[in-house]
Amino acid sequence: MEVELKKHIEENKVNNELVQRNHQRRTHRAFKMVSILSVISLLTVSCPIVSIGHASDISLQVPVEQTLPDASCVSDSHSVKFIELKVESEEVMDPVVDDNTFVIVEHTNRDGVPVELLDPSAFKEMDVDMYVLQEYLPVYASPDPESELLGYVPYASEVACLSKGTSWSEISYCHSEDGIEESLVGYVLTSDLTFTPIATATPTPTPTPKKNKNTPTPTPVPESGDPNPNPDPTTSPTPTPIEEEQFTATFYSMGSVNVRSGPGTNYSVVRKLTENEKVNVVARTTTGWYRLDDGNYVKGSLLSSQPIKAPATPTPEPQPDPNPAPDPSPVDPDPNPGSDPTPVPTPVPIVIPDPSTCDLVTYARAFIGVPYLYTGASPAGFDCSGFVQYVYAHYYGISLPHQSAEIAKLGTDVGTQELQVGDVICHDYNSDGRVDHVSLYCGGGVVIHASTSRGGIVEDYLPMGCVVCVRRFF
Repeated sequence: MEVELKKHIEENKVNNELVQRNHQRRTHRAFKMVSILSVISLLTVSCPIVSIGHASDISLQVPVEQTLPDASCVSDSHSVKFIELKVESEEVMDPVVDDNTFVIVEHTNRDGVPVELLDPSAFKEMDVDMYVLQEYLPVYASPDPESELLGYVPYASEVACLSKGTSWSEISYCHSEDGIEESLVGYVLTSDLTFTPIATATPTPTPTPKKNKNTPTPTPVPESGDPNPNPDPTTSPTPTPIEEEQFTATFYSMGSVNVRSGPGTNYSVVRKLTENEKVNVVARTTTGWYRLDDGNYVKGSLLSSQPIKAPATPTPEPQPDPNPAPDPSPVDPDPNPGSDPTPVPTPVPIVIPDPSTCDLVTYARAFIGVPYLYTGASPAGFDCSGFVQYVYAHYYGISLPHQSAEIAKLGTDVGTQELQVGDVICHDYNSDGRVDHVSLYCGGGVVIHASTSRGGIVEDYLPMGCVVCVRRFF
C-alpha cells in the first residue's frame, strides 16, 4: 500500500511539471505575438501609405533638398545667370512636377571664365555692331579659353557681333598683317563687348565687315571639302584665289602651333607643332601663311627664324642694381576672376635678348614696360603668372602652369633667408589663404613682376608681409 502511494505521488509530480511547462510555452508565444503586432502597428502609423502619382510623374520628381535655388531668390545678384527649364506639351503638367521645376546656374572654370552652355550652332543670330571694352581682347577659335588663340582685338575697336550664346559671342573682326587686311571670325566673352561707341584719342579702326547672307565674304577653296558649310542657296560667290610665291627657308615653332590643310583658320587642323620644332618652308602667301614641304600651311607670325635656346645651367646671381627705381606701393594681385581689367597704355617696343647671351636679370628686365593684360602670356601683354611662365619657358626651358596658385604647389620650398636669383615669390594680397600673385626674384631684395596698378612689367622691392612661400624650379 505504501509503495502504491509513493508511485501515485511521483506521477502527480510529473504531471504538474508538464502542465507548468505547457503554461510557460503558451505565455511565451502570446508575448511574441503581442510584440510583433505592436511593431507592425508602429510601422503602419509612422509610414502612412499615400498616392505618389503616375509612373511618368515619379521619374520627374526631385527631392526638395536637392533642388537648386529659385531665380527669384537671387534676383539682386549680378554675377549669377539662370536658365529656366521648360517643358512644352499639350497636356497640363501635374502639380508634383510643376512644384519641382528647377533652374540651372551658369558656372565658371577654375580661372573664373564663364563656361558656355550652348553649342555654337544654337547661338542666337545678332549681326550688330559692338565695341571692345578690354585692352587687347583675346579671340578664340571656339567659345572656350582652352581652344586655339586666333589673335587680339585692341581696346575700343568696332566688331560685328554675329551671334550670341549664354556667355560667349561670335564676332567678325578686321586683322591686319604685313599691310594686308583680312576679316576673321572668332569667339569672345560677351561681357567684354558693349553697344556704346568708345571715344579714343586715336582714330577708331575701320569697322569690321559684318556677315551678310546676301553677299558673303569670298573664301579660298581648300584641298578637299566645301569651304562654306552653310552657303546661301540664293547666291554662289566665286572664291578669290590666294597668290603664292616661292620662298625657301627654315623656321622654328614659337609654341604649340596648328598645321592646317590650307592658308587660313577655316581649314582643318592636320597636326600640331611642338615648341621649337623645325619646319621647312617652300612658299608663302600674300596673306602671311607659309606652305611647308609636306603641302600643309602654318601662319607665319607663329614661326621664328631662330631656335628658342635655353642655358644648360642657371646663371650665377648678379650684383644688384645700385640705383633701382622701385615703387614703394605694394603691387596688386591678379584681378578677381571674371572682372574687367583696367585698360593699359599702348605697348612700347622692346628688344628681347637671346637667353644664351645674357643672365636672367638682364633677360627679365628687357620686358619692363610691356603692358598688363589679363590672361596674357606673351610680349604683347602679361599677367603675373603669364610673365613667370614665359620667362621660365624661354630662359630655363621649364614649363609652368598659367595660374599663381598652381605654381605655388610645384618646385621646391625655399625659406625667405635662402633666396636666389630666379626663385618665384608667391604672395597672398587678399589674405584669404590662397596665392593670388607671383613675382620673379632678381637679387638684392628686388623682384620683377606684372603689376595691375602700374599697368605692366615693373621692377619693385620685395614686400615680405604678404609672402606665402618661395618656390625653386632649378
